[in-house]
Amino acid sequence: MNKRNIFVLGVVATAVFLSAGLASAEKITDDTGDVWHWTWNSNTGSYSWAHSVTSQPEIDIKEISSDVEGEQMVLKMKVSGDISSSNTLYAVFYNTTGATYYMMYSNGSGMCMAISGNY
Repeated sequence: MNKRNIFVLGVVATAVFLSAGLASAEKITDDTGDVWHWTWNSNTGSYSWAHSVTSQPEIDIKEISSDVEGEQMVLKMKVSGDISSSNTLYAVFYNTTGATYYMMYSNGSGMCMAISGNY
């Protein structure tokens, strides 16, 4: 597995939503350099926005993609830097016409879940 830019969060069984033998791929891209965070500024004694990409490029998501083959769906996320910090939690919500997928990843492990619109 290439830990530099991509990791596979999990495989979600989607037999309810997909026909056997069906294959498709989708991709959502995001501009880099657009991540800011709310932080304490000790110089002013107040909170303010700080640009995060320079010091923490791994929190800048470049791409979310899905690949469906048969009854399996693989969700992938690419980031600008290396995912190496245990202090970062990634959360992705991926919506399709048939279901909503939730992905969480932190400190080397993750989880995926799908919810159908027909519950």
